[in-house]
Amino acid sequence: MLRAFERMGQGVLYHLGENSLLVRGTEQLPCRVNVEHDVAMAGPYDDAMLTRDVVSLPGHFLAKVGDEVIHPDGRYRLDGVLANNGVIHRFVGMKLTI
Repeated sequence: MLRAFERMGQGVLYHLGENSLLVRGTEQLPCRVNVEHDVAMAGPYDDAMLTRDVVSLPGHFLAKVGDEVIHPDGRYRLDGVLANNGVIHRFVGMKLTI
């Protein structure tokens, strides 16, 4: 059953994601990544609405906070975990300027 969810998650990223690189230290791993721009989120005390970019990538890469993604839209640092269902990991992405 888990394998079916993994195939479904990979299918979603195959269609919605773009070819990217996950940068972890000195290694660069090719993967499909989806970046959602200006996603509305509640502030830490529900007192404000914030907009952030959300980066989604396959769970089998075991990405962690601090890793970077080179995407056609720019370079992002994975800044905070939003969701991890074991198949797709979603992070708040901080766009880096070069």
